Amino acid sequence: MTPKEYNYGAFVRGDTIPKRRFTITKTINSVTAPVDLSNYTIRCDFLLLKDRISKVEGEGITIIDAINGVFEIDKFTLSKAGKYQFDIEFKDDSNDIVQTYIKGDLEILEDVTK
Repeated sequence: MTPKEYNYGAFVRGDTIPKRRFTITKTINSVTAPVDLSNYTIRCDFLLLKDRISKVEGEGITIIDAINGVFEIDKFTLSKAGKYQFDIEFKDDSNDIVQTYIKGDLEILEDVTK
């Protein structure tokens, strides 16, 4: 499965990156339905060179409506300028299958005001 591409956009270093809501769906036999996240563990990493910022459920990720596949990455800030890559992995705890549904970029611009 190819992950969907999502780009956060650009933000100034130290500014608040607003929360983002996602809905995970799966298409089987031309029918699209939400993924029930009830038995899933969600993990997201933002990577800039060797700097890694990790988020998991309860620590930066909030499941809003598990049955309908809705979750949020909570608001946060980043202190190093550059182009971060990120992806969001979903582990089905009932069968230990891991899938990456979303990947993308987030750019942090240098700031002037300290």
